[in-house]
Amino acid sequence: MTWQYTPYLFPLLIVTAAMLLMIAVLWRYRRIPAGGPAIALVLAVGLWAAAYAFELSTADLPGQVFWSQVEYLGISTLPLFWLVYAARFSSRDRWLTPLRVALLTIPIPVTLLLVWTNGSHHLVWSSLGQVRHGVALILDVGHGPAFWAFWAYSYGLLLAGSVLLASTFFRAPRLFHGQAGALLLAAIAPWIGNLLYVLDLVPFAGLDLTPFAFAVSGIAATWAMRRYRLLEIVPAAHRAVFMSMGDGVIVLDVHDRVVDVNPAAERLLGQAAGSAIGRPADDLFAARPGLVERLAAAEEARDEFVVGAGGEQRFLDLRVSPLRDDRGRTTGRLVVLRNITELRHFEENLRKAKEAAEAANRAKSTFLTNMSHELRTPLNAILGYSELLRLEIEAMSAENRAKDLQKIHSAGEHLLAMINQLLDLSRIEAGRMDLFLETFDLADLLTDVVQTSQPLMAYNNNSFYADIPPAIGTMHADRLKVRQIILNLLSNAAKFTENGSVTLTVTREPAAANPGGDWISFRVADTGIGISVEQRAYLFQAFSQADPSPTRRYGGTGLGLALSEHFCRLQGGSISLASELHQGSVFTVRLPAVVPRPSP
Repeated sequence: MTWQYTPYLFPLLIVTAAMLLMIAVLWRYRRIPAGGPAIALVLAVGLWAAAYAFELSTADLPGQVFWSQVEYLGISTLPLFWLVYAARFSSRDRWLTPLRVALLTIPIPVTLLLVWTNGSHHLVWSSLGQVRHGVALILDVGHGPAFWAFWAYSYGLLLAGSVLLASTFFRAPRLFHGQAGALLLAAIAPWIGNLLYVLDLVPFAGLDLTPFAFAVSGIAATWAMRRYRLLEIVPAAHRAVFMSMGDGVIVLDVHDRVVDVNPAAERLLGQAAGSAIGRPADDLFAARPGLVERLAAAEEARDEFVVGAGGEQRFLDLRVSPLRDDRGRTTGRLVVLRNITELRHFEENLRKAKEAAEAANRAKSTFLTNMSHELRTPLNAILGYSELLRLEIEAMSAENRAKDLQKIHSAGEHLLAMINQLLDLSRIEAGRMDLFLETFDLADLLTDVVQTSQPLMAYNNNSFYADIPPAIGTMHADRLKVRQIILNLLSNAAKFTENGSVTLTVTREPAAANPGGDWISFRVADTGIGISVEQRAYLFQAFSQADPSPTRRYGGTGLGLALSEHFCRLQGGSISLASELHQGSVFTVRLPAVVPRPSP
């Protein structure tokens, strides 16, 4: 080949370099629907421009014909790439089935075959020659019927793609007008360039402007895809995602004017997008003037406000966040609206239910307190007078009547104990249970407890053993509560054991084993009915019993263990259980020998 100089060489090399750069830029978009066809389109333009540069730099006719044939590798494929790109960008590619694409591809290999074998049939170029333009020889061809057939095929594909892009421009919301406008320029440029060449109206003699025009198309398409995007989605995805979102979305420009509004935001605010676009954002939030401007001062901001009235009232959660370009510059703001009316109604109902439950709990505590006081007053009188009558009757030696009065007295004491338990429970729930700390001799207390428990043990024919060291020492605690804890445990042991044994073991754990000071351990073991694993789960809950059935064999309120656990915790101690069904139970209470004074 013989080479020649032409001033057209440098523009074509610039176009080739620009297309390579566009491929590098578009590579990051290769996975989006229009990305692949855009890369193929720019590659075809670059190949055409490079081969055309070699054609113009070659002086001999065979060399110019060879490079012209190479150009057709880009020329023949470019229209199809253009159509696929336009169809995918505008989301009109459903009709591009594999069969139809295959049919549209058939003219490409046929044209390439005819181009490379033109010397034997002259269907593409009817004549080949050279003409001199300035200092260079330019290839001069006559167009044959195959050329015009391919020209019609190419223009058909270009026209279809251009119509798709033009329709995208007119259908796109204002947010995408810059993007769609760039693509409209990309659609128009090839028409202008190619028509000037075919009609021989090129201002530069012998120069085909078509590759330059397609270069403009490639640059415009790349710029549109890179510069104008919302979350890197094309307008089709904008319609599928942005327009169908359940949350309201409003896009603002840098001057806080409305750029776009999705249907959800229209419904929430009661304004049509057509009347909102272009207006200041504050017009959409007339009830809260300055809201957007105030929230925009922060990087990320949120607020709540109410729209409508009466049954149409809606609670909206508003969030404002900035939109930025690739350089980090703020290009606008994104306002997201969420309807939280149901959430607010649910929270309000929950608040009312909580208040009602608290009121019911207060009413229950008040009722228990009042009932306990009201019942205890006459009971005290019954117990007092029955005791006096019993003493008088015993003095008169009327033993049968004395036994009857003793039964009345015992029943009254039992009822009074239950009322006292209810009263203690109401105080605990109200947080009004106080400790009355005092120092007392533990042996004296335990002697009283053992004597009180003896009749309970004898009732079910149980043997009662008390293992209490004589030198058990003193204890600084709430004496009445310690007594009640041990009595509750012994009472339960006696109640749930028949013809068995109950053992009370008391030990003092020295401070050497407990850095916080001495601890007192009270262990009550019985050979009674035992407690199952399922029953243990709720044993220390108020009103719970080992036998909860209406026909239960054992009486009681189910408060004894619950109160005992509360009393243990109040004094910094604990209560634990070891039991097997039908094998008896062991309750262990551990209390500090010196209970610390509770903080106010």
